[in-house]
Amino acid sequence: MPLPESRIHLTADAAIASVESPRLRRARRVLEIGLFCLPALLISTPWGLTPFTAFALAALLMAPDQLLRGKREIGRSLRLLLALVLAVTVVVVMSKFIFDVRWREVDNRLRLLTLPFFALMVYAYRPSRRWLWAGALAGLVGAFVVAAWQVGNGVDRALGWTDNAIMFADALIALIVLAVFCRPPGELLWTTLACAIGIGAVALSGSRGIWPGLALVLVIGLLVSAGRARKLLLSLLAVLALTVIASWWIPPLAEQTRIEELRSDVDRYMEGDAASSL
Repeated sequence: MPLPESRIHLTADAAIASVESPRLRRARRVLEIGLFCLPALLISTPWGLTPFTAFALAALLMAPDQLLRGKREIGRSLRLLLALVLAVTVVVVMSKFIFDVRWREVDNRLRLLTLPFFALMVYAYRPSRRWLWAGALAGLVGAFVVAAWQVGNGVDRALGWTDNAIMFADALIALIVLAVFCRPPGELLWTTLACAIGIGAVALSGSRGIWPGLALVLVIGLLVSAGRARKLLLSLLAVLALTVIASWWIPPLAEQTRIEELRSDVDRYMEGDAASSL
């Protein structure tokens, strides 16, 4: 009798694990810890990407031969990704000299150059996406705590540990995407609770333009889900709708406040500070 497909996959994974060296398994675990830190600490702490980078480099030093093996296996795909990143780099460098963009802004965009390297690491070391999912949940909860603390201390719009409220809301959507689409089987409740908390943090950021994107993420998740998952995502959409409606009556989000913020942002921009919502 032929084995079911799921059983075949489990058998293949077990066979691969049996021939892996202890050094590779340790390197993978270190990378998985880094993947947890990536969304967990990104906007809820001042450390940002530093812990993830440190763990990823530590994993590389523990098993560098695995990265070379992975490069040989996916060389063509990697070259295509590198070509796309280099095309963006050319545009960024041209903008620097044509429009006199500051080097700080150029540096932010040139971080895309690290994309092929980390994509290769994920392919070569095969970390479990459960760590990324768990980190996203922790990041959403942490971001809400920081946002609530900031608003409670008189800040009009929560911005976490970012430069402005819009960037904070954008990052929250990225965490919700990870929470929804990296969810392991059977982890509906924690995913739903974390996403609801994340929606609350988006509301505290005061970024209204982010709601359509957030709704689109949840609708897509709804379309590819079934049964209990679909019911929970419907509940999330209901929470989102109520939050959007309520946000129109929250005093810090009133139009007058936003006009005053715009004037302040214009003054900052005239003084050379582009790190604002404007």
